[in-house]
Amino acid sequence: MSTVNFIRLDNVESLIMAKWKAKQPFSLVRVGDGELSVLEYPKIEQSRIQHVFRRAMADRSYSDDEITAVRRGLIQSINSADLVGMYDSYESNDLCVVYEDTLVAAGLEWFTGCHPAVHLFMQSTGILDRLLRKAQRVTLVTGRNVIENFQETYPHITVNQHLIPVERQYTVDGDIGGQHYPEVFTKLKSALRPDGPCHLYLIGAGLLGKEYCSVVKSRGGFAIDIGSVFDYWADVPTREGKRAIVDGKAALSGESRWPAIFLGSTPQPDGLSRTAHRGMLRPMEITIRP
Repeated sequence: MSTVNFIRLDNVESLIMAKWKAKQPFSLVRVGDGELSVLEYPKIEQSRIQHVFRRAMADRSYSDDEITAVRRGLIQSINSADLVGMYDSYESNDLCVVYEDTLVAAGLEWFTGCHPAVHLFMQSTGILDRLLRKAQRVTLVTGRNVIENFQETYPHITVNQHLIPVERQYTVDGDIGGQHYPEVFTKLKSALRPDGPCHLYLIGAGLLGKEYCSVVKSRGGFAIDIGSVFDYWADVPTREGKRAIVDGKAALSGESRWPAIFLGSTPQPDGLSRTAHRGMLRPMEITIRP
């Protein structure tokens, strides 16, 4: 029996809204190629794990104790999450392929999963906006200073923001400098104090953001890892969209593949069929390694 029960992206909204309506603590985290490499530590090559940490945080060497601590927090965040965005055994990118033995070796328990681009799906199909229309209290954890635009878009919400260093590979001129780990990370975990299950935390903090989500849920809050959606909101899309980071500046690189991706946007009619989401709606499965 697989460790993961995958649901389709078009079933995500009902799960989230049911938890919100029931006023239950909640956590949604996403696991990409970097997190998968962390889960495979220490079996994975040292050069790969150092690359993952350096691109996400400061450009320095990371000790076994530091990597092990982050891995422990990641495993806890997955085990405590209500929904985990994760690739499966049929992903075309070798760094993203997930097999059952990887999850078992990491000590992961049975969990509910979906495609890891769930954050983009939620933003571009209006799920995130519909949730925010219901929320009264929101905390943003991000490296992008979007609080003013957020307040203008959602004036009914009481909002505060924790600014953190941006992932190093996506830094643009004017971003906050310094090391996210361990100093900022430790202080911020202590500062995450939700007012209750209707206190929504939107988190975009790379590797470390998964543990932030876990902390928020453990203290009674509602946490969603929206990752690079913050970049779109700040008009510096870094991964899938209309801009790329080149020498510390946002450079044009074609039109965005994602409809309705900006802050407060309304989904475009039939927009989903014209995006990369088409391939994300397939059934997903974790299998035994061949």
